[in-house]
Amino acid sequence: ASAAPLRQVQNIANILIIVSAAACVVIIFLVSSMWAKSRKKEMGILMSIGSSRRQIMLQFLIEVLVLCIIAIILASILVFLAIGGIGDMVNAKASPDLNAQRFVYEVDTASLGTSLHVNAEQLKLNYSLSVLSVVITAGILIIASLISVAASSLRTMKLKPRDIFSKW
Repeated sequence: ASAAPLRQVQNIANILIIVSAAACVVIIFLVSSMWAKSRKKEMGILMSIGSSRRQIMLQFLIEVLVLCIIAIILASILVFLAIGGIGDMVNAKASPDLNAQRFVYEVDTASLGTSLHVNAEQLKLNYSLSVLSVVITAGILIIASLISVAASSLRTMKLKPRDIFSKW
């Protein structure tokens, strides 16, 4: 009986994670589309001096890959530094008052009944950042970024330098 609500919470958490990941992919695509449009002149110049479309695309993909790696490293460092303090705050909020008595014995005079309440001990939950979760997150971020940059740059790459500069 107590496991059913926990499964529901887990399902809701999984749905939120999937929706958040999908929203992040859409945002990455929109940002990379704006980024590719802002670099349209650069693409035209590179194509007019003889760079192939493949070289230009490879340059953009390497730039995004470097930015993703830097972002993953910075995010991992911040989470690693913050997780201990945040975990302690969560444990303190979820734990009962340590100054309260461990056992409370009450006598109800109206019903002539007695009751014994046992206060729970302080929570000792551990919060950690696993390498697997960092690798999975990094993989999703890198794949989504590379696909979105490739898709948004391909539209501009189809243009010829003459077409790019005529709209300048």
